[in-house]
This record gives sequence, structure tokens and C-alpha cells, in this order.
Amino acid sequence: AVLGLLLLEPAAIFGGLYLVIILRRRATWRDLGLRAIRLRWALKAVGWAVLCLMASGIISQFIDRFFETSMVDEYVRALAPQGAGLMRAVSLIAVIGGLVPAAEELLFRGLFYGWLRGRCGVAASTLISAGLFALAHVNAQMGLQIFIIGIVLAQLYERSRTVLAPIVAHATINTLSVMAIVAYANAQ
Repeated sequence: AVLGLLLLEPAAIFGGLYLVIILRRRATWRDLGLRAIRLRWALKAVGWAVLCLMASGIISQFIDRFFETSMVDEYVRALAPQGAGLMRAVSLIAVIGGLVPAAEELLFRGLFYGWLRGRCGVAASTLISAGLFALAHVNAQMGLQIFIIGIVLAQLYERSRTVLAPIVAHATINTLSVMAIVAYANAQ
């Protein structure tokens, strides 16, 4: 059931972008930033993803203490309450580590950031798209981390000129997070 719900988000985003932007507006996927990525940008994206995860972990420690809760335990309860076998782990990684980042980056960086950048410049569009990204994740405890990650992802897009760079970074963040959650769930 959880995987089915998780699949709804990328399906809705891909479908909406295709129907509204590609078919109706006669844009292309390239117009949304889907261009080839150079190896150095893919490697930079992975490096920035690891730095984001490290910063997020430090911030999470402070927030968990402040709220007297554990975000890891909440994610384990949602994604792998009785642990996760190989098929469930692979499915979670495919959806959360692959489909979701691709869809979200096409929406938040390819569409929103790209549209905003032409109207209000790099700095404002970076902050606005990162804010929308954080709000869309509907998690007050993780809001600051997600906002910071959104800034990094917008800058990766801006500098690399391809939405594939933030997709690689976002996929790295999500994949490593899911692997940690599954490992933690299975160790319980």
C-alpha cells in the first residue's frame, strides 16, 4: 500500500507535465532542462548530495532533541515497520531513489525554477523554488533541511544547465536515506 501511494506522486507529476507543458504548451522535455550531463557535474552532484546528507544529519540531531522525537523512527514506521526484505528494499529504492527525484526535479527545478528565473532572477528563484520544495514535503521537522537541499539543487541546476544534475543529487540523497532506513529497520 505504501509503495502504491508513493508511486502516485511521480505518476501525477510526469502526467501533469506531459499533458500541460509538453502537449498543451508545445514545449519539450529539453525546455524543462532535460539535457545531457557531463561526468564532472554528475560527480559534483553526488558530492553535494553527500554534504547535504551530512548537514541534514547534524541539523536532525538538534531538531530531534528539541522536539523529543526521532525522525528515523517515524520513517521506519512508515516505510518498513516490520523490517524490509530484499524486494521491498529494491522497490523502495526504485521509487523513492529514482522515480520521485526525477519527477520532483522536473517540477521544482525544470518548471518552477526555470519559470521564476526568467521573472525574478537567480537568487529569488532559488529561494522561492527551495521554499516550495520544502512546503511540498509537508514535514515541519525536516523543513529546514529540505529547504537547504532545495537551494543546493537549484544551484546545481543553474550552474550545470541540466536538470539531470539535481536529479542525480536528489536520487543520491533519497537512495542513501532509504538504505539507512532499511538497514535500521532490519536491525531492530
